[in-house]
Amino acid sequence: MQDQNQIVEFVIIASFATFFFVLMIILVMMRHRKKMHQNALHLLQIEQTKQKELFKAAADAENNEKERIATNLHDEISIVLSSLKQNLLKQKRQLSPGSPEMEINNTGTDLIEQAIEGLATSIFELAPKYMLNFGLSSSLKKDLSVIKSTRNIPTTFNNPSNFCFEDRFQKSQLININRLCHELLNNILKHGKCTEIILSIVSISNCVFINISHNGIILTNEEVDKLTDASHGLGLKSIKARALVLNADINYIQKNNFSQIQIQLPFINE
Repeated sequence: MQDQNQIVEFVIIASFATFFFVLMIILVMMRHRKKMHQNALHLLQIEQTKQKELFKAAADAENNEKERIATNLHDEISIVLSSLKQNLLKQKRQLSPGSPEMEINNTGTDLIEQAIEGLATSIFELAPKYMLNFGLSSSLKKDLSVIKSTRNIPTTFNNPSNFCFEDRFQKSQLININRLCHELLNNILKHGKCTEIILSIVSISNCVFINISHNGIILTNEEVDKLTDASHGLGLKSIKARALVLNADINYIQKNNFSQIQIQLPFINE
């Protein structure tokens, strides 16, 4: 009888010991897995930070180079073309109307005028002087007016609270936001097949939303991600890079039969 009690006690003790041993193994594995997960998250954060810094450095270098080229074009070529135009206009006063020389003069003047207009467009794309002079909100409103007049597409601009981007963002960020919006608008015009565009600016709490809505092709976040990964061009990849630099979230959603691109930009002063 005593032997049986000892056997029972031994079995119970062995069971508890086994249970405790298994429990310790499970706890160690869970702790190890948690630590591995934390390490993976830490490495991912480091990688994202490095990637963000790399994109920011590339974007800043690109903006500085574009501004330098734009300044050179304006200060050198633009002035030369304007001088040539003025010389042709002076020469025109000495020519007989309808003469071959007058026709050559008119053709030369028209070509120089086209060159000046093309150069002005290039300078604007390289360095958004209008935005820097009048503000991002006014620049976006002007962009919509240009789309309306040149593409014959109805556009609407809404900024009910008169939000001022310059109060919340630095110059380099303003340029990136401006180019981000340009890329998105260009994609809509090229591929959206829309007949109406609405751009709204809404400030909520510690961020501002730029909502670009259109009645064209509707895409989801997943579809845009696939297109970005498969694309060999720079447009979609540039949008992704600029969003990363700005800590911006871009979501493609459907709202009231409209396709809406929602850009969420956190304030830097918060």
